[in-house]
Amino acid sequence: MRLPKGSLVLAFLSEDRLIVPTGADRAEPGDDALILGTSEVIDDVERVVSGHARRVGHVVLAGGGKTAEAVAEGLAPQVATIRIIERDRVRAEDLAAR
Repeated sequence: MRLPKGSLVLAFLSEDRLIVPTGADRAEPGDDALILGTSEVIDDVERVVSGHARRVGHVVLAGGGKTAEAVAEGLAPQVATIRIIERDRVRAEDLAAR
């Protein structure tokens, strides 16, 4: 399968195993995949993998700065769950309240 430029398979979830793929690893039917992609190509990735685009289930953002806050606000209507990893507890609680 050819994924769009700007996307990368990070891992396969196969039954109870997490596999970080090398060139020799292949996903099997029923496996889930963790795919990282730029915002410009993620819909294309979804179409390639599933045959149709749908609402994204989960997004994780590293860092709770102004950029992450803006990205989270922009994605909120399209994403079921947004998690922001932030080391400053006060800032994390402020973001969670929003």
